[in-house]
Amino acid sequence: MPGCFIHIWLFFFAVFVREIKVKEVKTGLYSRVELTGEKLDQHTADSLNSVEWIKRKGSIKCLCIKKTNTTSNASYSQCCGTAHFYLNNNTLILESVTARDEGVFTENIVTGDGTIKHLNFTLIIQYAPNTTEIVFSWNSSTSVTLKCEVSGLFLHLMWKREGVPILEKHRHSFSEKNQTLHISNITSSDYGTYSCIASNEYGESEKHTYIIGENSSVNQETALEIKLSLIKLCFQVDLHSLVFWDCASCSTAFTNTITGKEQKMAELQMKGVQPLTLVFIRKYLAMKR
Repeated sequence: MPGCFIHIWLFFFAVFVREIKVKEVKTGLYSRVELTGEKLDQHTADSLNSVEWIKRKGSIKCLCIKKTNTTSNASYSQCCGTAHFYLNNNTLILESVTARDEGVFTENIVTGDGTIKHLNFTLIIQYAPNTTEIVFSWNSSTSVTLKCEVSGLFLHLMWKREGVPILEKHRHSFSEKNQTLHISNITSSDYGTYSCIASNEYGESEKHTYIIGENSSVNQETALEIKLSLIKLCFQVDLHSLVFWDCASCSTAFTNTITGKEQKMAELQMKGVQPLTLVFIRKYLAMKR
């Protein structure tokens, strides 16, 4: 008898497993997605009690749509964006999907005799990665770490300095799938523009930062502010004729020629740009002209 009970339990377990099916759907951003369940036979359609689609993403669960045999129209919620359900071909259509639409969609079909059929769809939205920022930190006076923060999935990540790929060698090393760049024994020859480029089959994204001196770096946005401030400040000065290596020399030289130099330098320093070297300014403006 115990063996008989085990056999019966395994039989019902096998039937239950057959009822739960999983399909994986991959699509790009802003696509129109069709999630089509099993074709409903006439008996199931005639005895249908309700159909509902539930979306799960992490710990969040919401009811997308529900249709019962007592209503002619389905009830929709906002959690699945613009959606349409067609009972005749058992299809849920999602319009113009974004990354927020990723998740597991479960269709539950309940018939009049209490039978419940489940079908799971795992929706994966594929898109180019987005490099959000480069986090910069000095580990010591001669060692620096740059980390490329990326949202989305990437297949490749490359670092460049002044547009030239950085290779792993005795002073340069990578970790965390190339997201982190370590530079040791840094010298002034290492100063300049650093870029990280993350890519996959859907595209790429790039972010820049600028190492301008010991314990100093500026991001892309701040560098643009520096450029605009310096153009206003130094438009009468030929930057290419100046070679100064520290702020003291820069300040002394400009004090005699430009009114309000100290005030402008103080404003830049308040932005976190210190020390600001004209070697960097000259090179940056020449590159961006």
